[in-house]
Amino acid sequence: MKKTTPIFFLAVAFLAGCGGQQATYVDSKGTGTITSLDKVDIQDFSIAADALLNSLYDSPAFNDAPRKPPIIAVSRITNNTSTQFDTDQLMQKIRTSITRSGKARISRAVGADRDALTRDAQATASHTSGATPNNTPDYTLIGKILETGARAGKTRQITYTFQLSLVEVKSATDVWSDEKEITKQGSKAAVGW
Repeated sequence: MKKTTPIFFLAVAFLAGCGGQQATYVDSKGTGTITSLDKVDIQDFSIAADALLNSLYDSPAFNDAPRKPPIIAVSRITNNTSTQFDTDQLMQKIRTSITRSGKARISRAVGADRDALTRDAQATASHTSGATPNNTPDYTLIGKILETGARAGKTRQITYTFQLSLVEVKSATDVWSDEKEITKQGSKAAVGW
């Protein structure tokens, strides 16, 4: 029978300890999420959406709308960063908040949110009733996400700028515009922010 050496037990214990931390659930808006320097994180979308929506709701943008609540067509958000991600993560938060607020409705007939089934159903309904639906949007919502980086020694800094504008269709002019900058700094990704 072979003798097992203490070094063997130390090696097994070391390898078991290298297994890492077990996965757990964390609050998506909480401080326990991972903050990375090389991409937009889920909390960045939440922070930007909340700030931009608060600005929009505090503005008089919807006061002169031709109907209450006005209809908004959502454009694609341009991603001008070095990483690929689905900008709909931001826009879905914005769409949800706007429709829940009752301040406006989101068009599914035109824009980036265009839905073929909705358009077909609307065409069928208007053909059956003979009425032409008034689904022309009062406003369009357009946006862009930009990235600016800097470095000092081992410390990296990245700033993501989230820009949104609400454009009145009739006059083709901005009735509201704002941006939210999110800056992260460090030498590597970390848990917490």
